[in-house]
Amino acid sequence: MKLIDDSIEGYISVSHKDLLGQVGSVDGLKAKVTRLHTDVHDVQAAIQRMDMDIHKAHRGLQRTVRQLRNVDLCSAVLQRVLRFQSLIDTLQQLHLPPHPTSTSSSTDVAGTYSAASLALREAELLVADEHAAFQSLAVISPALPLLRTWRSDLTKHMKALLRLGMVAVDQVAIGSALQILYQLGPSTLSEHVQAAVNDALEDVEAKCSQSLQEGSFDESKLKADVWAALQTVLSTLSSHALQVWNLQRVLLKSSTAPLTTSSDAKSNPSEPPTTYLSLVLSPDEPTLFATFWDISCALVRDLLTQTLEYKASVVAAIVGYYPKLRVEAQEVVATLHTTSARLSLDTLVVCGSEAERDQLVDTALAPLLDAYQTRSFNRLASPIHLMFPQSSNYHASPPSRSDMTTLLKIMAHELDVAGSDAAFRAAILVGVRRSVELFCKSVRGMAHPSLSLPPTAQRTPAQAHNVGLVGICVQLQDALQEWPELETARDAVHALSVRLLGQYLTVLAVKLESILAAMHLETYADHPSSSAMVGSRFMVEFASVFHVMETEHLARLGLDPMTSVCRRTCVGELSTRLLSHATRQLALVRPLTEAGKCRLASDMAQLEMVLGNSLELSGLALEEFKAFRHLLFVDTANVTRDGRLDKVRPSNVCHHLLSRGPAGLQAPWQAKGWTIPTYVAWMETQAGLAQYSPVVMPADMPLGVACWKDRALAMAAEDVIWKEIHACLDAYAQRSSARGNRDVDALYDVLMDAGPSLLAGYEVATKAYLYPSKSRE
Repeated sequence: MKLIDDSIEGYISVSHKDLLGQVGSVDGLKAKVTRLHTDVHDVQAAIQRMDMDIHKAHRGLQRTVRQLRNVDLCSAVLQRVLRFQSLIDTLQQLHLPPHPTSTSSSTDVAGTYSAASLALREAELLVADEHAAFQSLAVISPALPLLRTWRSDLTKHMKALLRLGMVAVDQVAIGSALQILYQLGPSTLSEHVQAAVNDALEDVEAKCSQSLQEGSFDESKLKADVWAALQTVLSTLSSHALQVWNLQRVLLKSSTAPLTTSSDAKSNPSEPPTTYLSLVLSPDEPTLFATFWDISCALVRDLLTQTLEYKASVVAAIVGYYPKLRVEAQEVVATLHTTSARLSLDTLVVCGSEAERDQLVDTALAPLLDAYQTRSFNRLASPIHLMFPQSSNYHASPPSRSDMTTLLKIMAHELDVAGSDAAFRAAILVGVRRSVELFCKSVRGMAHPSLSLPPTAQRTPAQAHNVGLVGICVQLQDALQEWPELETARDAVHALSVRLLGQYLTVLAVKLESILAAMHLETYADHPSSSAMVGSRFMVEFASVFHVMETEHLARLGLDPMTSVCRRTCVGELSTRLLSHATRQLALVRPLTEAGKCRLASDMAQLEMVLGNSLELSGLALEEFKAFRHLLFVDTANVTRDGRLDKVRPSNVCHHLLSRGPAGLQAPWQAKGWTIPTYVAWMETQAGLAQYSPVVMPADMPLGVACWKDRALAMAAEDVIWKEIHACLDAYAQRSSARGNRDVDALYDVLMDAGPSLLAGYEVATKAYLYPSKSRE
């Protein structure tokens, strides 16, 4: 209507002039408008009548559509009801066979099971897809309990058939059961497959628990019963693992096919087939075998842990069979891997990874391994406790070689039991290392800390006691050479033997060094009546005491000079210490004339001959000793130009040059107010430690010869000693200046120039060839 009014208004506006031309007066115009309004009302009434007719026809059409739709729905419902009644009739005509007791009997009635499952599934889907009112229909509701009964009976039969197929490793029976369970619905398949794996786990737990009950072991045949029980555990685990693997194999081989029900065909017309396994497990879930293997190994571990709480005799028998049980477990794993690799694709091969193998051998049997490891250590520690009793009433004496032989036999037996099994051997090696640590601790506790020499330098009972301990340490060290894995333990025993022998030889070295210090009681000034070939008194005493040490000490060490590393190490360091100390003492001899130099060189040759009779003289200390003998006859002005003097420590060169100077030029020991032995001991063991901290302190070394093994410490010591000598030179120059002497001795200038030059040359020599590569790094 609004549209009509707008049209009239528009027409009037456009045709205003024409309208005025056609109408002669206002009355004519009014009559014209009246007619127009009348025509409009007539049009509106016609339109309203037409609208009412249309609405009436639309309502009639809607009623007809609803009637037709109801007819269609009634037809569909009727079809479903008729189909449902047909399925119920089919189910009622089918008779399920008795509960299956074997796989052969169930395969004969597979058709009955399949038909029943398909009919049951289709009937369930018909009921499930409809409205709840459909289930309350008089023809539907009485049949619903029948459906539940059929589902319950059918799933029970299939569960039994699936279990029978798994036990018999019958793929046909397993496949039939899985197919019928799938026809009953994917969720039913997944539920009963998981239940089958759980049943297998429960069966494993029940059988293993029963076989490992403490009451099942007869004391009269305890070992036989224990071994039979352990074998039962492994065989049960193996058989059930194979059952689960076979189930997983059939699931992977079986694929879904379109069901014959009309509802499934309509809902999934083009759904691609998938494997049953994908219906049971999601892609990120572990396989059925992995789950079973993990849980069953954990069950076995818990059961074995409980057996360790049984009485001692049973526990001893169980733990004693661990090595044999470990071998059997490895064979079980190997058999499962070989079988799965032979009968299936790569995706189904099991026990091929190290993790799956370790789950049984290392994880499940871990409680027995820990117990066996403790037992192994106790067996190794028992002879050690017998060799080193802790009773205060016991007179401690070194163990005999027979005692050590017993210990080594037990050690070899324990390692032989492990064989080539790396993990088992590693566990046994832990106990062996602990026993070696216990042995070393016991040796340290039995060793005598004080080994002082009597005036006669004869061997004391305490020294003989410690030598006996060194002997058994060397015997153990030699035996450990057979097992490369025990290198750390062998090094610990070697370090202990070297330390004990080093402490012993240190006492001898201190005695000989005190005799060498007596050279300063001699006079090396010119004496016309004396001969350079006559030996000094200190050398006579040194040779006498050293002969006693040869016969009473070195010859009675009981260690082979050719093969014993401990003896060669300690005796070599003894010779290094004596030569180093002798060179230090010789450099401090003062005053020293030309005749005295010849006599001193004769004493040095005699000292080298005496030491060389029993000790193997070699190394840097010997090179320095010989070079120092050459230094005695080198002119003062040529000291810095003689290449052989690079092998002499700068401090020894400077000390010797001081002996050529005037009496007013003091040596550092004089300036400090020390005795010569005290000063020599400071240079050998203390100098440089404030500036440099070595990895091994001199006090911790067998004979304290750190400067001959650590280049950095040697250079630090030389720097400190040179500072002391430089201080003495400065003091001499100040005293001379205070007395009015402008000219100091020429040696002053030589030493001031030679000191830095000698230090630089010695540093280059140590880097180039004096010290081994380890010391230069």
